[in-house]
Amino acid sequence: MWFQNKNTNQKKKSSIYLFSASVLILFSILTLAYRADPKVVEVTKDKLEETKNNYVNYFAKEIEKQIEREKEALENKEKLEQKKKEIEEWRKKEAERKKKEEEARKKRAGKGKYIDIDISSQTLRCYYNGKAVLGPYKVSTGKVSMPTPYGTFRVLSKTRRAYSRRYGLYMPYWMQFTSRGHGIHELPEWPSGYKEGANHLGRRVSHGCVRLGIGPAKKVYYWSPVGTIVKVHW
Repeated sequence: MWFQNKNTNQKKKSSIYLFSASVLILFSILTLAYRADPKVVEVTKDKLEETKNNYVNYFAKEIEKQIEREKEALENKEKLEQKKKEIEEWRKKEAERKKKEEEARKKRAGKGKYIDIDISSQTLRCYYNGKAVLGPYKVSTGKVSMPTPYGTFRVLSKTRRAYSRRYGLYMPYWMQFTSRGHGIHELPEWPSGYKEGANHLGRRVSHGCVRLGIGPAKKVYYWSPVGTIVKVHW
């Protein structure tokens, strides 16, 4: 569009220059004619006046058109500036919204807390603002046929003493971190009170959950509010 306007303006300028040159040439011819025969000037005087009027009217119209174009351009510029302001305002609001969401997320996650579970070393650590504050604790993650999923999750719910109807045993200090039922908990406890798997800590033997020993499970449970990030990796 800019190139089109530029070409149009150049054409108009060229036509103006040509018209001006024609007028100058006409004046030169009249001057020569007057020297040869003054009557010629009288004969062409009306024509010259008409030409001058046409010249003035033409440029008057061109000036009016130019004024209209500049007025339209100014209006478009004002609209563009208004749109820029609206976009900038939206960006500020969006940045503020994201900032509040991030602050709320950190608050829900315990202000920089996260649980780190290393499947390769079968250990669990708790971090606060990048510093390990609990652990490392030995764990038992899922066996090969029922692996613990790896990725980044959050503590979805907590139950002081959960019960598994599927296996018929208790899972003290239960903290669920996937929608499929994976969680962190103390060694499974049978109704008789027997704790299973103490000698398995440090090996992958669970049905997908992350088992902690007696003591560490309680510490991690009370340290981690709902929303705390859980990172499971190799």
